[in-house]
Amino acid sequence: FRRVLFRSVRYEKLVPEDSFLGNYLSYMDKTETAYSYDFWTACWLLSSAIGRNIVINRPRAPVYLNLFCILVAESGTTRKSSAVREAVRFVRPFCKEQTQLIESKVTPEKLEDMLHTNSKLHGQASAVIAISELVTFLGKEKYVEQMPTLLTDLYDCPDIRTGGGSLSRGAHEIKKVFISFLSASTPAWLLRAVNPDVIEGGFTSRVLFIVADKAKRSMSWPEESDERLRENIIERLTQLRTKAAEVS
Repeated sequence: FRRVLFRSVRYEKLVPEDSFLGNYLSYMDKTETAYSYDFWTACWLLSSAIGRNIVINRPRAPVYLNLFCILVAESGTTRKSSAVREAVRFVRPFCKEQTQLIESKVTPEKLEDMLHTNSKLHGQASAVIAISELVTFLGKEKYVEQMPTLLTDLYDCPDIRTGGGSLSRGAHEIKKVFISFLSASTPAWLLRAVNPDVIEGGFTSRVLFIVADKAKRSMSWPEESDERLRENIIERLTQLRTKAAEVS
């Protein structure tokens, strides 16, 4: 596992205060979530907004900026599910017709079918997967056991992928894939559920596990969110998404 654990990092010092990342850290400052969660969910939001439009043009192996992140902590200690749900509020406006927002359990076959449909309609296939509890998405049920394999296959954002499908409908053709993934889990569930086959198959090596052991503060009665700042963050994301599309 790639484990990211920085207890003493001052994340607000790493980014300009008036940037998107700075705005998001400021917005989340009055919550109980861990500082590391705020920073990495902001990075995930930025990644999800720009999609395939920004790429490191490495010869023969371009690197897209999609992120697979899992927030890890014991139950009720760092508000990891709250961090995921808050991020979903910001990513939802960008998940319209061309980008599928997935917030609940789905079978690998259904995910492939959705991406295939988007490819036919829009010439590209994008999905933002945001699940507050990983156990609901990668459970032990037989019908979801191939999901890590599928996500691993789609991680590199292939220009075209053909396969799967059915005898009646033919093979699925997926074009210009972009998948981002955000979830949360306890360490105990990861130990029980992530079997060696998943590790050897490459899924976990593509995931950033953001580990925290305490929240930034304890608040019995949180303050109302700053809606003006929230709208400003969404506007910044929209501008970044538009600019990325212009230079792609």
